[in-house]
Amino acid sequence: GILHESFKNAPESFDSFGTWKPNAGTFHGRYYTRNRSFSVLAAFGYKELADRAVAYANKKMLFFRENNLTIGGVQIPGHFTVVIDNPLYYSEVLVPRGWPTVYTNKVFGDEYKNIGNQETDGHGLMMIGNYSVWKSMGKPKDWVEKNWVYINEACEWILWCFKHPDLSFAGEGLLFSESEGGMKGFSLYCNVPCFLGLLCYAEMAEIAGKHDAAYVWRETAQYMKKGIESYMLEPGNKKWHKFGFLHDPVPSMLADVYGFDRDDVPQKDWLEYSSNTYPDDVRSVTIRNHHGGRGGLGYNHCIMTQNALLLDHMEDASKFVQNLTKICYAPRRDNPYIAPEKFTYDPVNGVYMKQGDLGNLYQLVEVLRCYRTVLGIYVNNDGALKIFPRMPCEWGVKIERMPVEGTNSHLAVNVTYPKDGVQLMVLKFSEDNAVGRVKVRFGPFPLDTAVCRVQINGEEAECKVFKSGDSKWALAEFFPTRRMKIAAMYSSDSNLPKRSINWPVLTGDNFSNS
Repeated sequence: GILHESFKNAPESFDSFGTWKPNAGTFHGRYYTRNRSFSVLAAFGYKELADRAVAYANKKMLFFRENNLTIGGVQIPGHFTVVIDNPLYYSEVLVPRGWPTVYTNKVFGDEYKNIGNQETDGHGLMMIGNYSVWKSMGKPKDWVEKNWVYINEACEWILWCFKHPDLSFAGEGLLFSESEGGMKGFSLYCNVPCFLGLLCYAEMAEIAGKHDAAYVWRETAQYMKKGIESYMLEPGNKKWHKFGFLHDPVPSMLADVYGFDRDDVPQKDWLEYSSNTYPDDVRSVTIRNHHGGRGGLGYNHCIMTQNALLLDHMEDASKFVQNLTKICYAPRRDNPYIAPEKFTYDPVNGVYMKQGDLGNLYQLVEVLRCYRTVLGIYVNNDGALKIFPRMPCEWGVKIERMPVEGTNSHLAVNVTYPKDGVQLMVLKFSEDNAVGRVKVRFGPFPLDTAVCRVQINGEEAECKVFKSGDSKWALAEFFPTRRMKIAAMYSSDSNLPKRSINWPVLTGDNFSNS
């Protein structure tokens, strides 16, 4: 059940000169909680692996309860610390090396190591991970019942923190963190996952008939929402600050729970704040060739890429995604498609240097989350299949045998980039009645687009045109058949293009291996 942070014998390069290690495997054998693997694993069909990984993590979370560890004489609930398989790693290994902590022998006596650390972002992200696995399986009641002790314990930790601020250092609706994303303080990166985790677990509790628990967790989430907005919004502005890491984490964390259609996100005010924050957040990077190398590929370049995509800033997104692909592809290396922990870019010669732990799990997952956002395919909480591709300029999307979450079906898709007034999509399901409804978003179209008409298998379908970010888009919703050819024709006036259509080829649609 361990998700290794480094693959076995992973190469490593921490400097430009002389420190290449071909078989380092620096973090192999360690399973870190700041891990967003689960939504990616589930989306691409690795449900059993994801389920095994969260099961292992959940059992390790109970370490504090099972060992009767206390702080200030009070029982410590189970919680996720920095390394899942070594819950006291922070207090016993990292603190002696100089990592900061408020849990000292002077203040807490012999109990000072017992809490391990408050990896608040990791705790919330593991909750969202459990939710992603459960959702990918179709939200079964028996999964919640089987895992109830872990679900309840994860929420109990958050309630305990607010009940014991003298021990947890929690503030008004804010959880303290000794994570890298907080470093002895409060941050967006650490609090947003726990807020969302409470809402995820409340939904799971309702399915299992645990209505009292669901009520308490939702009330606690609203308490956190008020605290986050009070502390994390700039005074006098509706913009986020105190990120924790380098950039605004809100859009991508909301997407982890609700998907890629902003209509599915209840916290639309938060998306507004992120939209307001975006220009300032990326300015220093967009004026430097759209490369975010310092501080880790996932924490920097990838989070900006996800924000640009999710907020529909497609001019920026095109450059971020194109650069990301160049960063990760090294054709003359072993393992040419490998995500580095960080990189250096030489703008004069156009040369990339991969650095750090090559294939580092956190960075790799964030890269895959970028590409998954480009694909934009998911099943929302109402059971509708959403196809919301956000393609960089001149890119298309081709998918073979993609699992449809919550079902046993697969999907093949080929989408072209809008050109000369036409965008085309061909899709096929592996079986009839795979989903009840499909909602497709077309674009990006030029801002002067005024009219769009959609045809599905030659029949007219209703659609609406709207602006989001720096582009126009069109939405169509329909009941699917097993195979569909869809054409979206757009124009700045009523003169839609009239020409023969060369449909894209749909490969891998026989599903013989599904």
